[in-house]
Amino acid sequence: MPLKSKSTTVIIAIAIPVCIIVIASSLVISKYYHKFKKAKDTVVAKTLAANTPQSKAYEAMMIDFSSMSNMAQGIFPLDTTEAGKQKSLSDLKDIGIYYWNRSWEVLEESKKNMELTIEMKTTINLCQEYCVLNKKYYELIYKALDEKTEKYYAKMELYVDSVDTKLKEIRAREY
Repeated sequence: MPLKSKSTTVIIAIAIPVCIIVIASSLVISKYYHKFKKAKDTVVAKTLAANTPQSKAYEAMMIDFSSMSNMAQGIFPLDTTEAGKQKSLSDLKDIGIYYWNRSWEVLEESKKNMELTIEMKTTINLCQEYCVLNKKYYELIYKALDEKTEKYYAKMELYVDSVDTKLKEIRAREY
């Protein structure tokens, strides 16, 4: 009987801290997710007044950018439980970060291959900054989840604020 009691005590001593870490991690990431999601509505492509081939190509590219942004954001909410951790890590890397990289590349290609007005170039540059900020944010979420740590949360909050500010800057240009 003492052996069984000892093994039960060891299991409880291990299980309780692991459960606390998983629950705390999910609560903290959930807190940041809701703040992040609130700040990040879809970046809507600007409809240009001019109906030129240049503006149509730009508008089509911005729609692609917006679609990829939505794909990257579609990974939320993340499952931070031990059972869902691997899928969440995969989603962050293979969907979220992938689409932020791809969005940046599409914007870069348009700068090289399209005749753009100064206003269009400025908007594209802002959108690229938006992609970089989001990618860095997703990378921090990945690290925090992978390492089961809270040490990145303060920096994550800074990225959420930066993303929100950049999104407001982009939206101000749209109207």
